[in-house]
Amino acid sequence: MIQTERLTGTATNRQPVPGPSLPRPVGAFRPPGRGPGKAEPRAPAVRGAGTKSVAARGAGAQPAARTAGPQTAARSSGPQRRGRPFRDAEACIIWMVQTLVAKAQGKPRKATPTICEPDEVVKCLDTLYRRRRIDLHHVRILRIWGNRGRAPDPTHPLEKADSRIWREALDRLDWPLRSLGIIS
Repeated sequence: MIQTERLTGTATNRQPVPGPSLPRPVGAFRPPGRGPGKAEPRAPAVRGAGTKSVAARGAGAQPAARTAGPQTAARSSGPQRRGRPFRDAEACIIWMVQTLVAKAQGKPRKATPTICEPDEVVKCLDTLYRRRRIDLHHVRILRIWGNRGRAPDPTHPLEKADSRIWREALDRLDWPLRSLGIIS
């Protein structure tokens, strides 16, 4: 942002007066020429990579089929999961809280294989918190009711507000856990 001239107030061809350096919000910097509607620059096409021009193929010809190579091979999106995924986010949260409490108390971990580590679920919660999708109030309710080993009852008057917050947090946590393969 160019600041106005401090001395004369006239518009001249002078360099702008530097202002105080303020931290930019995340995502505020865009390289020149790449605004919201501009596409990323494309890499130049490599000749002989299985694509021919329309003139070379003929006007009515179909494009050449690409051969399966290392570029099109299936890639795993994350770590290999062992064990069965949780049925829903509620079961995952209850398991995570109880596992972390047992770890804090120094109890030995069960030998049954789990689909993930509790820290992976905490990382999902942390990401949602940093993106302002959940508050600390949501995390507090998840911890309290996860420690009790059950979800709050929406029909009980004292648990009705907690049930709404519990449901909000689980709805927002469902997709990140599902995309990691932690819940089915």
